[in-house]
Amino acid sequence: MVSLRLTFFGSPQIHLNGCLVQLKNRKAVALLAYLVLSQLPQSREKLVSVFWPEFSPDRAFANLRETLHVLKKHLTGDWLDIRRQEVEVKDTSLFWTDVLEFQQHCDHVNHHDSGLSTTCAEYLPLLLTAIELYRDDFLRGFTLPDSPAFDEWQAFHADLYRENLSESLHRVVRYYTWHRQLLPAIEYARRWIAFFPWSETAHRELMRLYGLNHQCPDALRQYQECARMLQKEFGVEPEQQTRELYEAILHGNLSLNTTMNCGADSMNTGIFTATAILNERTPKR
Repeated sequence: MVSLRLTFFGSPQIHLNGCLVQLKNRKAVALLAYLVLSQLPQSREKLVSVFWPEFSPDRAFANLRETLHVLKKHLTGDWLDIRRQEVEVKDTSLFWTDVLEFQQHCDHVNHHDSGLSTTCAEYLPLLLTAIELYRDDFLRGFTLPDSPAFDEWQAFHADLYRENLSESLHRVVRYYTWHRQLLPAIEYARRWIAFFPWSETAHRELMRLYGLNHQCPDALRQYQECARMLQKEFGVEPEQQTRELYEAILHGNLSLNTTMNCGADSMNTGIFTATAILNERTPKR
């Protein structure tokens, strides 16, 4: 049976029957990603407006036909339904895509488990799998300079997936903290900050965990790192909640019960993408 695996987190990769498909046509790669993620029929008029906006209609439609031919040639198998007026991917369940699997896991958890602090054990494997699937941002480093509509579409999805990643990491950190598993909680808090260095909430969570794990020097250093980042990027001081946590750690007034309670506000407000934070706080020039 022919197998197709599509990887869109990071640099896009296409594997057919275990072999890497070398698609040098960037528009073909972009068109494939667009069709796969839309999961709906796309009119030819819509596709040419997205991918060839500056071309004459005749040239744009010719480019679309050529690009679809490239995809059909390289992706041997019955993956695309190319009709006179519309184009679509036949059935996304017939092949594997990292982005779709990631989103399915996130959607399933969000639908069945609304509380960050009460994530059930049955959903933990889904969250961990989603986090592992996210090896880098969506189509990182891939752009189409002559197709601004595609770049806008790409940026929208990249922000969406980053938000889902942030929430997934937050859920995992809170789950392990709630169950007194501090070492894995610290590991995922570090990963959270690695992806979202601007998230003050993530820095607070790691400070709490270091404090609870009797790593007070690390907790205080984390505060200093957070403060330096905020000052450098946004020209602001840490929030009051962060400063109060710092004082509690400094004076040995931290306990698991109090940290779980004082983290409630951050659980509801701490899901930030870099874009959201940059909109909220303007860095110094």
